[in-house]
Amino acid sequence: MSALSAYRYLRYFLAVVLIAAVPHKLLDPAGFALAIARYDLVPTAAVNAIALVLPWLEALLAILLVCDVLIGPALWLANLLFAGFATSIAIAMARGIDIDCGCFTTGTTGSMLFALVRDVIFLVAGIILALIYARVIAPSRAVTPAETSEESDPGESKPEDAPATAQDPEAPSAS
Repeated sequence: MSALSAYRYLRYFLAVVLIAAVPHKLLDPAGFALAIARYDLVPTAAVNAIALVLPWLEALLAILLVCDVLIGPALWLANLLFAGFATSIAIAMARGIDIDCGCFTTGTTGSMLFALVRDVIFLVAGIILALIYARVIAPSRAVTPAETSEESDPGESKPEDAPATAQDPEAPSAS
């Protein structure tokens, strides 16, 4: 598989993961806030704000990934979220807390180990995508200084050794 294909598939995969996590959080913000509170990792005053903002952030990141816009910042934020989710689950497991992770549903208790492994897989996919973007995609999208100067200053004179063409209004006349 080429790097470009992997880039496309991983972008869509992570976008689907992020958007799949949104509906239950928007439809049941109180249930999602309760799932966040059960982790006992954030101040009580921040729980509701997180429950209200996080699904919109996940939706925005999914849209950016699908549209291939602002990929660098979107990947940083998505990977930060995946790392935070995995860390939160690991801390809950270490404390012996068996709760609903709040990832894709609320109100049901699933396997915390499964949720942890799943979030680590999402994080690894995000890191691979970030590496492909940084090493292959971003450099191919970079604009060289020559392209920038040609586009920004069309009246700039050509180098001395460049041949004059009939279409060039600056070219010396033959007479």
